[in-house]
Amino acid sequence: MVVNRSISTCWCSQLRQLSPRSVQVLHGHLAANMPPKQITRSALVKLAARTARLLSHARGETVLCECWGQPYGPRAHRRYRADPLEWHVPFGQRHSQTPIAFAFNFGGVNAQWEVHVQPCHNAVTRGHATPPCASSRITLQELEALAEGAAKSMSLELGLSVTCKYLGQPYGPAARRRYRRDPREWRVAAGDRHSHQTIAFAWMRPDQKSQAVTEQRCDNVQHQGLAAPAGWPCTVLWAEVRKELELAAAKAGDEANQIWLEEFGCSLSCR
Repeated sequence: MVVNRSISTCWCSQLRQLSPRSVQVLHGHLAANMPPKQITRSALVKLAARTARLLSHARGETVLCECWGQPYGPRAHRRYRADPLEWHVPFGQRHSQTPIAFAFNFGGVNAQWEVHVQPCHNAVTRGHATPPCASSRITLQELEALAEGAAKSMSLELGLSVTCKYLGQPYGPAARRRYRRDPREWRVAAGDRHSHQTIAFAWMRPDQKSQAVTEQRCDNVQHQGLAAPAGWPCTVLWAEVRKELELAAAKAGDEANQIWLEEFGCSLSCR
């Protein structure tokens, strides 16, 4: 006890000698590296449960939410520190500013967990965690509409009646390819997004016997549109270009022939 009192007396004496600015810096350092009492593992678990209830009510389906904690390690082998007492907080940063991961499961037969990382204080302040970006949660109806729009555009471009059908997320061997149509049933790896998944479309045109299947990343389809099957436009467009060139040559030939008749009294052909 004598040793403890001596140490305490020594520290108090040194603190009294510090300038107000030094005391403020020391206080800020201690505050930044001491986890606030309100941010506990139990509080985060309750927050995740509340988030699940709110999302389930809003979407009309069962949504699960879990707080996995502070992510660390390579993306391919991501791990998490669940307990706030174990978080690694950089110097000068508050515990509440630590990015933490919440995992969401939006239902479906084979739905996987989607992870969304966000600052701890954002979730605590709102009273619920923020789910993955809504723009990445494309719907089946939107994908079918994109396929229909692509078919109309391609039909106008080629001068043929083209059909395009959305197939879904491909899986299985190439010889026996299968598809998960509904985005809610896609398999999304932890830490990945729905918008980064590969999806497939089937194209058909009357001058070909078999359909052509294309695969694209979902966000590319949303932002850039569907990519046509390889070689499609070239064959038909070349026939159209040749036809236009022949018409242009015939028109030029008629005009030149008229001039030659007037000037030289003979006809001229152009091909």
